[in-house]
Amino acid sequence: AVAEVYEAIGLFAQSEDAARSALTLRRAQFGEDDRRTWAAAAELGRALNRQGKQDEALSVLPPAWDVAGRTPAGPTERLEVGIELAQTHSDRGELAAARALQQRLLDETANVEGTDPDRVLTLRGNLGITLARLGEGAAALTIGDRATISNIAPEYGATAAMFFIDDNTLDYLRLTGRSDEQVALVETYAKTAGLWTDHLKTAQYERTLHFDLSTVVRNMAG
Repeated sequence: AVAEVYEAIGLFAQSEDAARSALTLRRAQFGEDDRRTWAAAAELGRALNRQGKQDEALSVLPPAWDVAGRTPAGPTERLEVGIELAQTHSDRGELAAARALQQRLLDETANVEGTDPDRVLTLRGNLGITLARLGEGAAALTIGDRATISNIAPEYGATAAMFFIDDNTLDYLRLTGRSDEQVALVETYAKTAGLWTDHLKTAQYERTLHFDLSTVVRNMAG
């Protein structure tokens, strides 16, 4: 019972001491090679990063990541360790190392049941990622929604985000007082430059992530 209490504290509290206690208990209970130990190591690394102790985080996370790579990995816990390790490199300004690990995580979690590769994109910092939105869900969004989602790109780890230009875009330009000549110029440019909706459907992307808007629910923070 005591171990379970410390485990809960380590998972949910902001305290570095609580996270250390949880990691110590998990090591004693399950050993270094257990996925629950890796999850506790990720939480301790997260607590250290919150306090700006990236050097200490690097003493905790790489061993857990190394063990996770040599033993049967629980994909979710391994992903957690990898994300926090990549975040540590990013916070230290080691962007090349962060990008390399981020790409490895994306490769490892692609089509693996029980993992959420989209989470890899939530690393803080400029990692050189540009996201383009496509599909029926994107087309149904208002121009205001598209602008909001693009504007908060840093919050989900992207350097930039873009939506295609379509008839909704042109309608917005007319609504906001643009002349017919300006609207025609935007349409011609978009179609010539390959930014029109039909053109981007056939574009080749390094990676495609699928997100079902119907699964989005309201959340409260603060």
